[in-house]
Amino acid sequence: MPDLTPQVRVADWPEGLTPRRRIQDTQQLTELINTYADRLGTGRINPTDLHKPIIATGHQPTFHHPGILAKDLMLREARATGATALHFVVDQDLHDIWSLDIPHIAGDRATARHITATEPHRDLPTGSRPPLPTNQLQQLAHDANITALKDALQHALPGDTSAQQMTSLLARIRWPNDPLPVLFVSDLTRLSAYNTLVKKLIANAPTAITAYNRACIRFPEAGITPLHTDSLLTELPLWAVAPGQPRQRVFADTADAQPIPVLSDGSPTRDTNLRLLPRALLLTAFLRSALVDLFIHGTGGHLYDRITEAWWQDWQHEPLAPMTMVTADAYLNLNVPVASPHDLHQAKHWLHHLHHNIDRHVEAADQKLAAEKQHLIKHMNDDRNQPRRQQAFQRIHAINDQLRSQHPQAIRKAETQLTTARAGVANPTIATRRDWFFGLYDQSVLDQIADQLRPHAQHLLSIGSAP
Repeated sequence: MPDLTPQVRVADWPEGLTPRRRIQDTQQLTELINTYADRLGTGRINPTDLHKPIIATGHQPTFHHPGILAKDLMLREARATGATALHFVVDQDLHDIWSLDIPHIAGDRATARHITATEPHRDLPTGSRPPLPTNQLQQLAHDANITALKDALQHALPGDTSAQQMTSLLARIRWPNDPLPVLFVSDLTRLSAYNTLVKKLIANAPTAITAYNRACIRFPEAGITPLHTDSLLTELPLWAVAPGQPRQRVFADTADAQPIPVLSDGSPTRDTNLRLLPRALLLTAFLRSALVDLFIHGTGGHLYDRITEAWWQDWQHEPLAPMTMVTADAYLNLNVPVASPHDLHQAKHWLHHLHHNIDRHVEAADQKLAAEKQHLIKHMNDDRNQPRRQQAFQRIHAINDQLRSQHPQAIRKAETQLTTARAGVANPTIATRRDWFFGLYDQSVLDQIADQLRPHAQHLLSIGSAP
């Protein structure tokens, strides 16, 4: 079994933090965040909070595992030290919101059972999908049999989209009395600072995307594909999103002196219902250049945002706000055997060995029979008479049979060890999974993660010493 004590990992944690940006749209930001607080049960902010150091993170609206939750736990700890915390809901992406795996134990065998709600419009961004009916969500909670989930879904979830519903659900489960403030990525188009950046990107598309692609090539391990460019079209790190429609790629038509944004078929993006929303690198570039003083990534974002930093420095010639990485490994106590192929080999070998050598390992073994057996073995090897050798061989097997019949418990124990090892070989993949929904974990495990993060948060604002 893995060590059940949760292990936190923090990388690139800054030595200190002070506000370094003059934030635009403070009134709009406050109104948006507090509107969601009123409607979804998320956290509120005051306008003065935007003048404090702002620490943010973000993720798609999903059934988070503890490694993802650790980012929000760090936000909560940082807020307790005087920072302003913001969680950005990445709702311009495609993924199954209402799906999760739960462990299933049958005897000594552990497997994962996939639970999902039938969600229409899975080809749409989560911020464009209609909300699910309450009874369907309650059926999901019943099938998953997770107490925290069933309790949170006793009443209907508010929200105009699936992303908003999940955000409200997570707020209910995590900290119903002290939720984090949230902002949806789909709302960025309501901020003048974001719209200014998009216009600058379009106007300078060839230069900006050349720098973008150079950065992608520089960090191939991040897995970000360079954008398409040719003499007429330059792909932009944007999604065109309209209600009820799949998202589309966006290009800058550079045929004229003034580039214009178009879709892949060449049609202009003039539809008033169409929003140009950021892809991953542009999202963190905007947040780290215009809004936050520290951005907390998980392991994946911490890797790909190296590209963002290189791109921004190459294109805009200025550093971004610092980023850090926070995650945690936490395992469920499934109480099933876990074994390696070597363990299985050893168990097979031991049972075979015990069948023929039980007198060497059981103290109460009949010493007279054991002595006769050893005498036969010793002299059989030197005996050239084939009939006598055959008789000795048969007598040794008869003695072993008699010894085993006298001590069946030793054989049963070895057989049980073999059966357990066979089951255990199939279990490590499940027993060592760290990505179960955090609602499956005991609250004490999540508290231990927060306890390990607290010294980092306190050190950030010079309240405590470095961990």
